[in-house]
Amino acid sequence: MLSTRIRQGLIAFWTIVCGFMAIPLLLLGFRRAGFYVAKQLWSPALRKIVGAQVTVLGREHIDQSQPYIYILNHQSNYDIPLALEFIEQPFVFIMKEELRKVFIIGRSCEAYNMVFIDRSDKERAKASIKEAQARVRDGQSVLIYPEGGRKSGEYVHPFKKGAALSGGQQQRVAIARSLCMERIKFGEVDVRPLSLAMYI
Repeated sequence: MLSTRIRQGLIAFWTIVCGFMAIPLLLLGFRRAGFYVAKQLWSPALRKIVGAQVTVLGREHIDQSQPYIYILNHQSNYDIPLALEFIEQPFVFIMKEELRKVFIIGRSCEAYNMVFIDRSDKERAKASIKEAQARVRDGQSVLIYPEGGRKSGEYVHPFKKGAALSGGQQQRVAIARSLCMERIKFGEVDVRPLSLAMYI
């Protein structure tokens, strides 16, 4: 079995590789190809490196021809690659403004035109929510972590203001995930094999 340090190194290396593949594609306008790198190359590889066993229930409820607002709880760093791999539709994240500064990941998300929200600025936050609502009306699915960040424990925490998106007549989908072992915090605790579940 790979040690934690080796797993962390592999995760960092593969994230950089995929970032350098995705960013040029996105900047050249090949957004589907850029999303493919994240969904089909980056996320599955991270799952295999971590050794995660994932159970997904309820995907049959999703009408792939319709845009959705995906509302997810947020418990670990692995939530993002998990959503990318197992939500079949292309979508954009609503992300904290601070993530724009994260090396490779922030630049990739910026190039993909993700929606960044600055909760320290009320007016800019409102504008970001309106942009996300417009995306849904235009037929694009969006994903939001309404708790505002990673939260511990098995319960869903109160939603931040502005988290209740409305896309007009579009449907909403709530996805609750149950992480069955220790939360992953790369660099702080062991990156150990996990049993994960996602319910749609």
